[in-house]
Amino acid sequence: MRKILEYSKYLVLIAVVSTLVASVATFLLGAYKTVIVLIGVFSFGSAESFSSVSFLQLMDTLLIAVVLLVFSTGLYGLFIKELGVSRSLKTKSLHELEAKLGSLVILVMALYLLERFIQWENTRDLLFMAAAFALVSAALIAYRFLGRRAVPQKPEKRKR
Repeated sequence: MRKILEYSKYLVLIAVVSTLVASVATFLLGAYKTVIVLIGVFSFGSAESFSSVSFLQLMDTLLIAVVLLVFSTGLYGLFIKELGVSRSLKTKSLHELEAKLGSLVILVMALYLLERFIQWENTRDLLFMAAAFALVSAALIAYRFLGRRAVPQKPEKRKR
């Protein structure tokens, strides 16, 4: 039974591989959108609203790809084996991974809201969306702050 439980950590590989494949696909979609946006910008010349919204949508796509990559590398590093990746992709705890994802979700929501603000179709809906995003953002920030306080910190060694 002990061996089964020890090897059960490899079930996380399902989530790691799935999100890694989704991340690669989203990065490829972002590259495709980049080409389309650049063609559109150079074809239409001074269509500023087109280019602004298109660039925001492009950033949104690439940010989602980064979120998926952070999640994939974070799960692998936490449950399987530590990776030799950049510091921003390393994760030391499940709470840290959740906090990173929460920060990225806030950024994705802000970009989405900015896209809608630029298009400005229905003022009341935009206000309600902004209020909902503010509530979600506040909850994620509070979770990150309160979670950091709940995790015991290692005492720092004093230098002599």
